[in-house]
Amino acid sequence: MLRTGLRTFLAVVLAIAVGVFALAGSNMVKAASTTKSLSTNFTLVNLGSQEATVTVAYYKDDGNAWAAAPGNTSFTIPANGGQKIVYQYFDTTMSTGRGSAVISSNQQLGALAQIVARNQTPTSGAYSGFTSSSSTWYIPLVSRRGNSASGTTNSQIIIQNADSTAVDVTVTLTARSGSTGNYTKNITGLKVGSSFYYDIDDEGPSATPWFGAATVTAAAGKKITVVSNFFLGADGMQTFNAFPIERVGTTWLAPIFYSRLPNNLSSPISIQNLSGGT
Repeated sequence: MLRTGLRTFLAVVLAIAVGVFALAGSNMVKAASTTKSLSTNFTLVNLGSQEATVTVAYYKDDGNAWAAAPGNTSFTIPANGGQKIVYQYFDTTMSTGRGSAVISSNQQLGALAQIVARNQTPTSGAYSGFTSSSSTWYIPLVSRRGNSASGTTNSQIIIQNADSTAVDVTVTLTARSGSTGNYTKNITGLKVGSSFYYDIDDEGPSATPWFGAATVTAAAGKKITVVSNFFLGADGMQTFNAFPIERVGTTWLAPIFYSRLPNNLSSPISIQNLSGGT
């Protein structure tokens, strides 16, 4: 959910982005991890008892303002479950590209961003908007040119500045057993509200196939949000929110778990050790 006040989304993969989302607009710019042209839409639900007055500010990944149609930057949503869907790919004012968005409202909102490959072999992913930011985020599943039954696996990490000033960010990639080599990516001067799209296939551990985990840390006192895309082969993609340091725990529950269903569906679980010891 997005609470009252300023929030950002990361809409995933390459093109338009929206605030505590990273989103993609018309046709997203391609990256090494995928040949798809990806686009985004986002859905807001008014959870308050009064009509919501909503303002959306869009930013390109260079930090500059991203022009959008007036109906997608300022609007109202009816109370008690009213809904608004913003389709970036139908916005003729917004230029093709990638970025982020910041959404503010006078009522509590639920928020979901969806990534789609339009007019191509279907690919899609989705993630929820953030209600809060953090200085440190964890991603238990990261890959660079990995092997899977669904094809080559690659990760993309999208980092949004949720602070009031520019922020420096460090991404630490730690190899899991069976992979070789760690890697550190330094990002400097990420502008307010904007997102950095880090494609691991473009820059990462030299030894491949590589699997591991990521820790994304902002400079002291700064706040960010993080989303990851996990690509599998030419057409597969999973999108998920990273986990903030405030949610680290010793017990987790998995409500959905499959083992070798007739359609070969199974449920791998990735576990990241954050204890400081074995």
